[in-house]
Amino acid sequence: MKYLKIPIKPIYPDASRINSIEDISNLLADILGLGRSKVVRYIIRRLIEAKLSRTHVTIDQLYIESRLNRKSLYYHMKRLQGLGIVNRENKAYFLGETVDQPLKSFLENLYKSKLDRMIETISQIIAIASNRFG
Repeated sequence: MKYLKIPIKPIYPDASRINSIEDISNLLADILGLGRSKVVRYIIRRLIEAKLSRTHVTIDQLYIESRLNRKSLYYHMKRLQGLGIVNRENKAYFLGETVDQPLKSFLENLYKSKLDRMIETISQIIAIASNRFG
């Protein structure tokens, strides 16, 4: 599993500028460091809509609704899976570990586990450095 990028500058949500699910999905994509890809932002928006309605999405649904390149949809969905943001059961994709898991709970767990792994890696590097150079 790859690490999520942590944005260099803090992102502070401004409630007066959040007027749609698209605004929310763009903000979440920025916070998660997912880049500016329109395909990724579209996928995130649809996954948030599905999460709020406790459903899921399929590549076929995304393709029919958006007419985006099917290979591109698969590529980005696989990338989001590798980051631990998206999970899949059969052909159904969803944010979180389960369809019913609250988004806040999922994101907290995701970042805590990634942070724990990063801290463990740093500890190992420091131990190696101490043994070799200390």
